[in-house]
Amino acid sequence: MTAKTSAMKTTKPEDKIARTDKAARLIISAEDEARRSKTRALRAARLAKEAEEAAAETPAPKKTKPAAKKPSSKARAKS
Repeated sequence: MTAKTSAMKTTKPEDKIARTDKAARLIISAEDEARRSKTRALRAARLAKEAEEAAAETPAPKKTKPAAKKPSSKARAKS
């Protein structure tokens, strides 16, 4: 009779709660680490892409129209 009672393990509700809590915390921490790792990889890729685009992008020279000649002060005085 003692063999049967010792083979049947009785669990306290607190033990079950503790196991469930521990498992949930492990899952959440693993998800958090995966999310942080993905964020680091995406940030590094974005920064590399921005640096590459900045290096490849050279500002085009501005096209300027030739300045119109202003009438001289003597020409304005005649008008």
